[in-house]
Amino acid sequence: MLFVMRCIIVILIGCIMMISMNAVMAQGENIAGLMKLISSNEISSMNCEDLAILFTSNNYNAIPRDGYVELNLGGTVFMFTPNGNKPGLCEIEMVIKQCPNTMMYEVDRTIS
Repeated sequence: MLFVMRCIIVILIGCIMMISMNAVMAQGENIAGLMKLISSNEISSMNCEDLAILFTSNNYNAIPRDGYVELNLGGTVFMFTPNGNKPGLCEIEMVIKQCPNTMMYEVDRTIS
């Protein structure tokens, strides 16, 4: 009986790990898709409202703010500003992530 209980616990832990890895991998694919969308388009006349509409039409949660677009992707908040005449669609101004340990939000300094 004890052996059966241990097997059930191991199976449950394995299932939980697979589910959590699936969520991490899906977010990575969404970030890659977002970066591809940004780099593959160049519209010099685009303002913040247009940029937010483009993101939302591609199933991203984006809100135009005063001078930038705030995009929430799985708890990570990106702040974009339209590029104007520069290459690409926009620039990443800031990335804010929620720390899994403290549950506080912090600026992600790894993304440039």
